[in-house]
Amino acid sequence: CRFCCNEHINRQKQIIVLRSCNMSRATQVVGTPATLAARSTNSQESQRVSAHKCQPRKVSGRDQVELQRLRAPTAGLNAKSYRATARGRRSAVRPMAALADDFAADVVEAEADQAVFWDKLQCVDFHDPNAPEIFTKSLKETGFAVLVTHPLTPGLVDDVYSEWRDFLTKCAESPELREKYYFDKEKQDGYFPMDVAEKAKGASVKDIKQYYQLYFPDGKYPSDDVSNNARQLYDEMHSLGKTLLQWIDDYMDPEVKKKLPCTLVDSLSYPDTMLRVLHYPAYDDADQPLGAVRAAAHEDINLITVLPSGSSRGLEVFSKEDECWYEVPCRTQSIVVNIGDMLQEMTDGDYVATTHRVVKKEDKIGGPDRMSVPCFMHPYPDVYLSKRYPTSQDFLMERLRELGVI
Repeated sequence: CRFCCNEHINRQKQIIVLRSCNMSRATQVVGTPATLAARSTNSQESQRVSAHKCQPRKVSGRDQVELQRLRAPTAGLNAKSYRATARGRRSAVRPMAALADDFAADVVEAEADQAVFWDKLQCVDFHDPNAPEIFTKSLKETGFAVLVTHPLTPGLVDDVYSEWRDFLTKCAESPELREKYYFDKEKQDGYFPMDVAEKAKGASVKDIKQYYQLYFPDGKYPSDDVSNNARQLYDEMHSLGKTLLQWIDDYMDPEVKKKLPCTLVDSLSYPDTMLRVLHYPAYDDADQPLGAVRAAAHEDINLITVLPSGSSRGLEVFSKEDECWYEVPCRTQSIVVNIGDMLQEMTDGDYVATTHRVVKKEDKIGGPDRMSVPCFMHPYPDVYLSKRYPTSQDFLMERLRELGVI
């Protein structure tokens, strides 16, 4: 599996793409069980990799709602055409109806050379001298990259997950805590309970999640109830994001770069970058509105998103080349980085925002709930994006209205 090692595999690979229930997800396993076990650093990671297999099932009524939403031209994935680039990317995205029909297939077997997304997605050793080039190439070709090593303090993410899972659970159960930390509509910081959680652009129901949005240095930090671990994590992730944006600047097409109002790293704002601590609680499908999932298909608003591995499985990414969804393996201590809509807008589509979602998995690996802590790297509010959006603030306000949080 490309998430278990960064070596080149010079042999035929079998890729099994299983499309099943719960959002008709698609997952893959690459290689034989023996090679997967050999590449895993411990038995738990080996178990996580092999657990990507699942049994195909018929599309449920809940899935049918999602299929109808995805058939709409404005839903989830961008339906507009993208410019072809010198790297030979496709110049257009197939219609949403083709994507929706693809979801209905139960099992598809594909050869390795057909899995374009996974061929191009790169696992990056942050400390490798070639890391900047490998990272930016993966972003350009897939919209995603995975850091298998990084400079974050070991164990810090897990400590935040453990502490904030308890805190957010208490907020959901305590009217006093809910009122104390309830989010500010103008500043968009604080606690967002499940009944006011955002819904994806084009979706008809809210996501099944609660979360707390943090801005620094002046945001609504719950110092009375949690430690400073999340503050430390924000500082470290912001610093990492700044480095990654510098890598993108260094390897950007000169013709694209000269059209930008400033370098990406100079556009990055510390007070506008946001850390979101997410809790996706365990739930019974029968108790939720038809079509509701943990996070419906969407693209992020910002420049790039730095996302440490979640506490359990569920993150899926859509491959425009393969026209299907793939699960992102939940590899402990890895960090996923993806392109947001603002970077796409600034570069006039040279870098394309990636559609992703979070769904509930049937197995119990990592527990029935899920924690996640994305850091959304935002530019200063007055940074020019395009003729359509003279400032990043214009774009942000439009998207917040679409999400239903203002």
